[in-house]
Amino acid sequence: MNSIGLDIGTTSVCAIKADALSGEITDIKTRPNNSFINTDKPFEKIQDPEKILNICRELLDSIIDTDTVSIGISTQMHGILYVDKFGKSLSPFYIWQDMRGDKIFKDGKTYAGVLNTFPGYGSSTHLYNKVNGLIPHDAKKFTSIGDYVAMNLTGNNRPAVNITVAASFGCFDEEKNKFKNSEENFPDEYFPDVISDFSPVGKYKNIIVTPSIGDNQAGFLGAVGNSKDILLNVGTGSQVSLISDYPSSSPSLETRPYDGKRYLLAGCALCGGRAFSDVVKFIGECATVITGEKYDNIYPFVDKLMSGSNGTAENKPIKFDTRFCGTRRDSSVTGSITGITENNLTPYTFLVGALDGMAEELFDYYSSSGVSAKEAVATGNGVRKNKKLKEIFERKFNMPVKIPKVREEAAFGAFLSSLIGIGKITFDDTKKYISYE
Repeated sequence: MNSIGLDIGTTSVCAIKADALSGEITDIKTRPNNSFINTDKPFEKIQDPEKILNICRELLDSIIDTDTVSIGISTQMHGILYVDKFGKSLSPFYIWQDMRGDKIFKDGKTYAGVLNTFPGYGSSTHLYNKVNGLIPHDAKKFTSIGDYVAMNLTGNNRPAVNITVAASFGCFDEEKNKFKNSEENFPDEYFPDVISDFSPVGKYKNIIVTPSIGDNQAGFLGAVGNSKDILLNVGTGSQVSLISDYPSSSPSLETRPYDGKRYLLAGCALCGGRAFSDVVKFIGECATVITGEKYDNIYPFVDKLMSGSNGTAENKPIKFDTRFCGTRRDSSVTGSITGITENNLTPYTFLVGALDGMAEELFDYYSSSGVSAKEAVATGNGVRKNKKLKEIFERKFNMPVKIPKVREEAAFGAFLSSLIGIGKITFDDTKKYISYE
């Protein structure tokens, strides 16, 4: 008996098949998410939902077998698309990177600011579309891409989203698990129905399908499970996530539903691994200026440099503020570099300083939570490919850092959510499915 976890990411889609009793992964298939639509609007980031649906169908059809009992879905959060009364798409999928919500609406406030949410969140995207007449004429609801896939797999025509995804749209009351009103009279008729658990939404080829869950919650479930450990994820951006019995009172943390009773507090840095890659790019451009040669891939040189150590860099490091992309609340924030001396101005100290700055930003989020943890779990290529960052995390957070053996954490979390949804396991059982390097 096996189950499948499907993770619909921004740049790739991954499906894993794992044994429902042991959690051992027996098959993994990944496809690029090549659904981006070219646009002449710099603020617009959109994808083709039908292409994504086709990719998901092809992946599932290639991996399911006669022993498959359930399918769980993890989805990129915040983005929306509009559907008609038959549940068919009428618009592109406006992804989380779409910045129309950052445009000024009224009284000097942006569309996102009026709703007290963030650009890229479905509610601010929807408000912009509503005010500017961009909602398709026959549209009845909007939904996430994961739930659009689930609808089409199961033959449903009315969107219903799990609370982990619903909250990612904004304008959501995490304590009451429903959308809330605002001065712009939200929610309106376009908001989808809300599901508070992982109960099945239908079947695909006689296999039970459970509702899609947010990729942050799926990644936590697949790497940490029902544990008090914190999760450090470093990709292009970075996040620190931890379970709490109560919503956060810190304005720097987002409170996200987790299991219907507890919350996932998330501190999100827009420029995580991207900050390190920017510094690497800078060093590569310096090398080009000196040698006259263009280096398409300077990472082998960087890896060799980072494998050593430098006493000056470790004792008197350059201090980086790696908020190169601003923050979700203030896009005007910029990064900075301080603490430069004659002795520590080297490529090595720049690289270590960038990593330290990335860790510092996440540590500040963690400190503001008021929650105390004893261990951390780290995921994402930013940690797996950089041992120095793991060392810095352990020093900065003053706790051991574990790395899961499973690399496809969100897909594995979707797999576990499907087992919870069909009643095979409980949240308390998830820990026994997770192992570390």
